[in-house]
Amino acid sequence: MPADMIEPTGPRDGPASAASARLRIMATTDLHARLRPYDYLADAEVPGCGLAVLATLISTLRTEEPNALLFDNGDTFEGSPLADFAAGGTGPHPIAAAMNAVGYDAGTLGNHDFNFGLEPIERAVGQLHFPVVLTNVRRASGEEFLPRSTILTRHIRDTAGAVHLLRIGIVGLAPPQLIDWDWSLLHGRLLAEPIVPAAAAEMQRLRDDEGVDLVIALCHSGIDRLAGPDEGENAVMPLAATGLADAIVAGHTHMIFPGGDIAGARGIDSDAGTVHAVPTVQPGFGGQHLGLIDLRLDRAAGGRWRVTGSESRVLSGADTRPAPQILRLSDGAHAATRTQLDREIGHTDDRLFSYFDLMAHCRIPRLVSAAKRAAAIRALDGRSEAELPVLTTAGPTRAFWPTGDGTHTDIPPGPLRIRDCFTLYAYANRLAVLKLTGAGLRAWLHHSARIFRQIVPGETGQWLIDTTVPGYGFDVIDGVSYRIDVTVPAKGAQGESRIRDLSVDGRPVADDDEFLLATNSYRAGGGGGHVAAAGAEIVVAGQEPIRDVLIEFIGQNGTALPATAPAWRFASAGGTAVIAETGVGAFGHLDRAEEIGARPIGLSNSGGALFEMTL
Repeated sequence: MPADMIEPTGPRDGPASAASARLRIMATTDLHARLRPYDYLADAEVPGCGLAVLATLISTLRTEEPNALLFDNGDTFEGSPLADFAAGGTGPHPIAAAMNAVGYDAGTLGNHDFNFGLEPIERAVGQLHFPVVLTNVRRASGEEFLPRSTILTRHIRDTAGAVHLLRIGIVGLAPPQLIDWDWSLLHGRLLAEPIVPAAAAEMQRLRDDEGVDLVIALCHSGIDRLAGPDEGENAVMPLAATGLADAIVAGHTHMIFPGGDIAGARGIDSDAGTVHAVPTVQPGFGGQHLGLIDLRLDRAAGGRWRVTGSESRVLSGADTRPAPQILRLSDGAHAATRTQLDREIGHTDDRLFSYFDLMAHCRIPRLVSAAKRAAAIRALDGRSEAELPVLTTAGPTRAFWPTGDGTHTDIPPGPLRIRDCFTLYAYANRLAVLKLTGAGLRAWLHHSARIFRQIVPGETGQWLIDTTVPGYGFDVIDGVSYRIDVTVPAKGAQGESRIRDLSVDGRPVADDDEFLLATNSYRAGGGGGHVAAAGAEIVVAGQEPIRDVLIEFIGQNGTALPATAPAWRFASAGGTAVIAETGVGAFGHLDRAEEIGARPIGLSNSGGALFEMTL
């Protein structure tokens, strides 16, 4: 694609004349290293997703509208085994090579792009042939990490055929919490500002000092219907309310906008595809969709261009063939990734599955906890804090989507490979050890228990699991025992907790008791809203990826675990029957269902497996 979108030939019109034009904005977000339509964990093709598929759509859309720009909105270089292996390499980055071939105009970074530390992302960005900006993140020294903005100078053709020069300012925003979420890698190296004030200042500067015609915000942040002026990590609504952006690309939450995911709040018009009247798009995740905003631009004689109309859409990659060029570029990295994943590291005598991980304390979280505890004890060797009890967190990483292939872990007995460890622990987090009080421990568990709906004793037909709460927020803590009382509201009144009978070795936990808690770097930084974690002392800020910890543990110990009592169970709700939904593969494990008191009752409307439990 020519750098100026169209060749500046044909009739030209001076700035004094009125004109109208169309400008097409195409956007990807949260690709999470999905380069090809391939699931590395299942080792199988998955049609209709990935950058190679979107490249075909992009090519068609450019043909329809020559005045087109393409942006990426971050969380691009993390999220698949291919990216994990590329992060440790020194050669050409396969994702950077693909993005260059597709022909992006600009991009920004998301929080997960920093999961491997600064050097890997700097290496990847250094290979890109287009500007990458980050307005609200800088080095701790005060110097820029990436440019705060860039100005694209493009020739566009108006509806009368005349060619004009358009100057477009681009800002890029990421959740400032990324410093906390990767504290062990970024603390003391980067600083982050809140999204809205940083963006507003730079957008105003682009307009006032640089005289740009348009400003586009690439905002790796979600559309939070409850967001107010005191923004959290999802700041698109207050950003749009500044009125300084002509268009916004949103991301981070993996939602679709415009569409059914986000609607019904003041300021959000899903039909028009606007947030506070600003054209906005959020195209999901994993390269399944492409975001599209078509702007109508008008310029009065002697005036500046302004947006007078827009259409926002999200296009699905389903039934679209991948671009052969992009596949060829990644053939080598793809083959090497599959070879790495197939390496055998151990063996399991039992089937490892996650279908019931939100109904009872199951095997996979216990296995991950055991690996983390062993690594934490090694890291604490020789330290005075090692005298404290060592507890561990683990939760389901693939247990909260009721339907769809690959949404639950289900590993048969036999050899265990690197591939299996990616399903047992899905994230690129690192080991961290915190010092936590008994009060903090109770608060941690209470916050985790928000995954369950409040149950009214005696009522029928109540659903147990709150599907609006991310499943990765549910932590199980090993080394203690406790009951979860779902008759208590998820938020609870002051001093009210869902956690009952919290004890260690049969002794009730007092508020001022002290523990060490082996967790992950994301949680240690308060990720997932864990206020108790944010206020705890970090004893070990490890550099060791938890997945590597798990691989080492399985290699040395296998998957056998001591026959200890479950850490948690539900408190009584007066014999009330509740309904839980999980994957249909659960019907193949009815012996485990019987053990935890779950009875199969059929299929849901979405094709999931329904089980009834009496609390």
